[in-house]
Amino acid sequence: AYARKSGFACVRGNHDDAALFAHEARTEAGARGSDSKYSELKYAWVDALGEADLAFLRELPHTLRLEREEVLVVHAGVVPGVPLAEQRAEDMTTMRNLVRADGGGWWAAASASAGVAWAEEWRPEPTVVAGVRHVVFGHDAKRRLQRHEHATGLDT
Repeated sequence: AYARKSGFACVRGNHDDAALFAHEARTEAGARGSDSKYSELKYAWVDALGEADLAFLRELPHTLRLEREEVLVVHAGVVPGVPLAEQRAEDMTTMRNLVRADGGGWWAAASASAGVAWAEEWRPEPTVVAGVRHVVFGHDAKRRLQRHEHATGLDT
């Protein structure tokens, strides 16, 4: 509620998705007391979310552009070579690494144990993501602060 009431610009992440899934499971599917993973005590806090809070989470964008700075903000990452409009929401909220796909492209991996850190590979491509020279992201606290030529990871 604090971010919503304060008017902060935010991007949608994996914990926002988890809160929405948990709220739906606990209220619409009657998961309270069931075997659903969302019936666990750690998700009980979502019961207190009001409609304004849920709407705020549902409407969060997956990216923010800081046009003057030519920066893109995303929760987890973006797949190199894929236009912004074609990025998968799941990748932008959960990815940590890239694995080389057959044919030379990349596919996103949520695990940091396969492939390479996506931020090491990302380069500005004006025909793919116009007006972006740098990406700022989080979601990867195990790697701590990441400083790459064209991407910065702030999760510590």
